Amino acid sequence: MNAEGREPRESIPASPRPRKAKPTPRSGLTTGEVAGSFADPFLDLRALTHYSNLSVRTLTRHLQDLEHPLPHYKVRGKILVRRSEFDRWMEGFRRRPQQDVPRLVDEVLAKFRR
Repeated sequence: MNAEGREPRESIPASPRPRKAKPTPRSGLTTGEVAGSFADPFLDLRALTHYSNLSVRTLTRHLQDLEHPLPHYKVRGKILVRRSEFDRWMEGFRRRPQQDVPRLVDEVLAKFRR
């Protein structure tokens, strides 16, 4: 006991300072993070590059394509693409294997030979 009649306190070790949270954009999402439902999210261009393996430059060029533009939304300068719309858009670039071409030619020519 000390002079005041109380027992001495044990020293409590100082806890480390809590880390400050990193600032986030206005949307509350970090760059490259997805928004929307989990089944069909909106992707920003950086997240879309990871999903599609296309570069940001290529995707940006397709946004402005006059014949087959990439469907997108622009909210306060941020470009968002719904994943399901991107998948449908990509189907337009699907190519058939070369093996089908001779068979298709034979089918067409067979109609004329009758």
